[in-house]
Amino acid sequence: MYAAYWRKNGLDVYRLSGAQVEKVAAGAITDLQPIKGLGKKLLIVSSANSLHLRKRYPAIAEKDLKKAVANEVEELFPFSQPSFHCKIFAKERMYTLVDIWAWDAAEIEHVKKVFNFSYVVPEELAYVSAEPEVVLYGDQEFASIAAYGEGKFLGSTSFAGAATCEGLTLFVKGLGQHAAALRTLKVYGPLLSDRAPENLEVFQEAKAEHPLCLDRLDEIDLREFRSQSTQLSTGLNIALRTAVYIALAYAIGLFLTLRNYDAALDALSRKRAELTKSLAGAPREIKEDHTRALPVLEKKLQSRTSPLEVMEVLAASLPPSSFLSRLVVTEGSAQAAISSKDPLEVINALSKAQGIKSVRLRGAPAKDGQSGAYTFLLEIGL
Repeated sequence: MYAAYWRKNGLDVYRLSGAQVEKVAAGAITDLQPIKGLGKKLLIVSSANSLHLRKRYPAIAEKDLKKAVANEVEELFPFSQPSFHCKIFAKERMYTLVDIWAWDAAEIEHVKKVFNFSYVVPEELAYVSAEPEVVLYGDQEFASIAAYGEGKFLGSTSFAGAATCEGLTLFVKGLGQHAAALRTLKVYGPLLSDRAPENLEVFQEAKAEHPLCLDRLDEIDLREFRSQSTQLSTGLNIALRTAVYIALAYAIGLFLTLRNYDAALDALSRKRAELTKSLAGAPREIKEDHTRALPVLEKKLQSRTSPLEVMEVLAASLPPSSFLSRLVVTEGSAQAAISSKDPLEVINALSKAQGIKSVRLRGAPAKDGQSGAYTFLLEIGL
């Protein structure tokens, strides 16, 4: 198995085999060559590259909870395109507490070009402790503190530089009811700048040559950390292929419809010639003359607005940010399903277009919580 530690200024890649940890690459992401090798590849996002938030949500199903987090993650964290991992901290009868970690999706895509990972694990969740304890790790520039108890992550914080007794004390008190069970502080390296905090027995541990969390990876279930970017990328490819197939099917249908119009006109012309010929040879007592109705019928067929003409008008009039997802053309009117972030802009643009007599909104627009776009149905008079 390969594990990459995404630190503040670069990437450290390790090969893990049992208890052995071997560093195989390190440096700035732009300077590294793609890492090749068989086995699982997981990325650990350091606390320096991620932000953590604990938030209260209604007591809903877990799948709906993840959707709720996804809908507002851009508002919770200062990233233009955040990726995230969420985990339920506690469930109560009326609400659920959720831990959310987020990081920059654009930056992690650069990492993926060098290290094609399948799992993404926040650093705080890569460390597992069965006993209640506080862990202090990092370096002289950036130190992190994490608390564990009841077999789960309780909370974390960071320091710019060495940790202080005051900072540790405030952190432990901030854990509320969980603070009482914490009696042990493990310090990895010379990171405690002053006296030890009260009520915590300090164990000074030697700092390893690799991140502390690498020693506990075999104790976590990686299935919950499967890369969201990989899943989204696969879904995007499927969606793109589906869109192409739909467009091709629509184009073929439109082509066949136009051919059917031409065939209908040819058949009508033949019928007209046959009828004219039969009427010319018919007995004179037949006074009804149907030939006058045929030109009217032919003219009416030719004057019908074809779907191709309607599509040309819509293509020339719709704003660049809007998308046409469905079009139904009938006698003198058309129904169009359109997606846009500004429905009013679309209605105003179509109202001013040549060849369109009227535009009317049918029903209320439906907003997509992820993209922010509205889907709505317009009835267009032609």
